Amino acid sequence: MKRIPLLLPCALFGFWLSFLAPAVQAQDVISIDHKTQRFIGDVSQLDRSKYFTFHGFFGANSTDPDLVNFRNTYNLPSNYSGSRRFWGPLHKVDDDPAGTIPNVINKYDGVRSVDGAIATGTLGSLMNDPNEDYSVLDLSTRSQHVATYIAQSFKDEWDDVPTFYEPLNEPMVHAHEFYPGGWNTAKNDIIVTKICEFHRDLGVAMHALPELTNMKLIGYASAYPSFENNNFDLWQKRYKKFIDIAGQDMDGFSVHLYDGVGINNSGGRRSGSNAEAIMDMIEAYSFEKLGEVKPLAVTEYGRLVESQPGWTSGGNISNYEPVENSQAVRSQIHMVMSFMERAGNMMITVPFSIGKSNPYTDMFSRASLWVKQPDGSYHVTERRYFFEMWKDVKGKRVQIHSSNIDIQTQAFVDGNKLHVVLNNMNDATQTANLNLADVTGLQSVDIKRLKVYVNQVPQFTTSSSSTAPSSLSLEYGETAVLTYTFDSGIEFDASLSSEKYYANATLKPIAANSPVAFTIDNVEKGTGTAILRVGVGRDLGASLQPTITLNGQTVSYSGDVIRGYDQANRSRFFGILEIPVDMSYLNNGTNAITVKFPDNGGHVTSVILQVETLGDPVVPVPGPIVTFQNVGSGKFMSAQNPNQLVTVLAAGATEQFEVINLDGGALTEGFVALKGSNGQYVSSQDGATEMTCTSTTVGSLEEFSLVDQGDGTYAIQGNNGLYLRENMLCTSPSVSTWQKWTVAGLNSTSVEAIDASFEVYPNPSSDEDVRVNWPNAKGPYSIRITDLKGALVFRASGVVGSYQIARSSLGAKGIYLLSVHDQASAHSVKLLVK
Repeated sequence: MKRIPLLLPCALFGFWLSFLAPAVQAQDVISIDHKTQRFIGDVSQLDRSKYFTFHGFFGANSTDPDLVNFRNTYNLPSNYSGSRRFWGPLHKVDDDPAGTIPNVINKYDGVRSVDGAIATGTLGSLMNDPNEDYSVLDLSTRSQHVATYIAQSFKDEWDDVPTFYEPLNEPMVHAHEFYPGGWNTAKNDIIVTKICEFHRDLGVAMHALPELTNMKLIGYASAYPSFENNNFDLWQKRYKKFIDIAGQDMDGFSVHLYDGVGINNSGGRRSGSNAEAIMDMIEAYSFEKLGEVKPLAVTEYGRLVESQPGWTSGGNISNYEPVENSQAVRSQIHMVMSFMERAGNMMITVPFSIGKSNPYTDMFSRASLWVKQPDGSYHVTERRYFFEMWKDVKGKRVQIHSSNIDIQTQAFVDGNKLHVVLNNMNDATQTANLNLADVTGLQSVDIKRLKVYVNQVPQFTTSSSSTAPSSLSLEYGETAVLTYTFDSGIEFDASLSSEKYYANATLKPIAANSPVAFTIDNVEKGTGTAILRVGVGRDLGASLQPTITLNGQTVSYSGDVIRGYDQANRSRFFGILEIPVDMSYLNNGTNAITVKFPDNGGHVTSVILQVETLGDPVVPVPGPIVTFQNVGSGKFMSAQNPNQLVTVLAAGATEQFEVINLDGGALTEGFVALKGSNGQYVSSQDGATEMTCTSTTVGSLEEFSLVDQGDGTYAIQGNNGLYLRENMLCTSPSVSTWQKWTVAGLNSTSVEAIDASFEVYPNPSSDEDVRVNWPNAKGPYSIRITDLKGALVFRASGVVGSYQIARSSLGAKGIYLLSVHDQASAHSVKLLVK
């Protein structure tokens, strides 16, 4: 059981108290308001493709029958073939240390489509001479040559281009293998520096090619992010150095997070406050160093499970044991619920559950999703329960709050269904009262529960009720998914927006009774709640009860502020203190914070202010009216018969569609909805039949991505990851002439047609700053810039007149969507950055 420290007097929780009935305020309460849509940044929809993945790859568009059955059973996209493969152009680099590389064959032109996977490699492909001392070798020329080759290969000849390229898997922990004579601190630091420089060179090479605009470079795949080791020396020599050298040229930062023996000392856990501190520190230093918070990718996570006693490859002992295999599921669910709270700032997450394996020859069969049987067939292992619990969860986030920091929560609305997910991170059983704001129209509640035991196989159960349960008890690691079904679609009457604001510094030392000062700028306050996330690294036994001041006022708080366990079996505490603060203490704009401990030692590693504000329901921004003309046939997409879309030779009213939420908004980031002239939405039908235009609400089947092909055309990609063909079936795994569409009218929301005073210049932009000018806006306006997949690149609010955007804020070369919003209208234009 966690030992809860005795803290300071209680703070007010603002409007959250309105959910809590006076009779139960002292108890653990889960408050759910499914009529209030929640946004994390600009993201509300659950993007399942980010979270429900596995560590393996079957090959592009695999039809392996076991994989097909798995996809169908657990609602994965019909073209999903795994998320991480160890193969890429780096593997083809010649063994000549001077930098000889293969010739690149020119097979492809234009912007390359990507397949959703992560490609990675090993440091030995770059530093490939086992007899060389790479700490003394000048690697700069080879690094640049190899980087250029990799970028050119992806551009011109590589058949399956990954969405994410993570060039080196866990390279820093292998640095000592690339110089002779055993461990040498100075030589190791030199190798680490060269690893960072290679990532920088690769970023420069990839971002110079507009054909690779759909690819994202991530790294460095940190294996053991124990940043606190040796008084944060590990942070200074690895991740900080990486961001200092390569950060500007990376699209995102990747890390591996594990519970288990061998991590964080014997049996330690990253899930909970430690994982939060690691991710917060990377984000906070990204903001400090680069002026922007670059997104994260967790390309391995879960729990390291152990091999069976006496197992050897090729022996007669199986390395698959059901109880041991299942232990990771507990950690995977702990962590994925944490990752979901980062939404738009999380690029992808991959639980370490590998694909098919032979338990007598493959060591990692202990972590498999499938293990080979004596008859040659494959058995689906206990790792399936991760997918079982989440298979039906989808939709838009809604407001949910737990008064117990150890009960993690997520809630989503999809049509007439409300999905509530609860998970207990406390070592002891926790009981929570469930407070659903409105039960009007409730028809039934279906409950799935998963208990992952230490010494027996998991227990999965289901039950149903015609009424909402009033309370639920959860054992350690237990997960419950409650699906509430109502008699009609759930409509939102309010919104809740969660934003994070980062302090101006990281890693400040602690001295007894000496305030550690931070400044946070550009805060927008309102009606709602706020949490101060204070990262702390200290010796065990040191105080975790700081005195906090916010703009000169002392913050009072009580209760448990450490998520998960207390880290008592680790050599040092490194975690986040999540401290509620009164919204009245906040300033609009600049805020001053001090953190003071009564004893010496350790560091405040990061300070982040998370503010959640209530607002009016979000109304989709009116979009452009467009027509879609197929390049192959020359025919137009038509909803003449909304029950079965076809293509026709001429375009009239029934061939016109409104593109809703072109700027991301309430849909999954990067997706749009298509509204026909009948006022209803186009559905992909998941590729099962021809598309329809009869949906009254937008769910996952009504979400599409317009993928720029770089030649003036777009491919229309469904939420299933497949592309729309001329025959109106959303089933194509790749793009050719018959999957390309000319989209007439896509820029009809440009300001010239509505408000001639609006200007964006220069456009195209090379190395210049970009100026936005809107003198006739109705009051202050906001600016948002997203890439073509909907990822937020830049935002500003409260703008009056003109605003200058630094070129450094725009990131890589490519095409972006710049949107402005005032009180009366919203306009969007494409911005080309050369």
